[in-house]
Amino acid sequence: MILPEKYCDPRGAREVAGIETVDGRTCVHLIARSATAVRHEYFDAQTGLLDKVRIDRRTPLGIDPSEVRFDGYSSVNGVRLPNSITIVSTGDRVLFQFTKVEANVDIAAGKFEIPPVKK
Repeated sequence: MILPEKYCDPRGAREVAGIETVDGRTCVHLIARSATAVRHEYFDAQTGLLDKVRIDRRTPLGIDPSEVRFDGYSSVNGVRLPNSITIVSTGDRVLFQFTKVEANVDIAAGKFEIPPVKK
């Protein structure tokens, strides 16, 4: 799920950790700490768009790292959205690629009906 960046996470405040280079781009590095995780957010300093999120979750077995990358932003009705999202965790890698995004389109009511049980 992509949440708006004005979304306020009540689990902890964010702090600016500094300026870092991510894949050749200058990014502002923010850190949010909670009792169960440390979230690192990297925003492109030129565009202000979210480039990467790294989450280090504390588990009984140690730190469980994961990373989400946002690439190829394009404008959809004036809102910049990534064309691809890559999620990498300890044992998995998932790539979501979006070829077409539409906003505020009509959806037929039938799409929300529960299908009949198959026998």
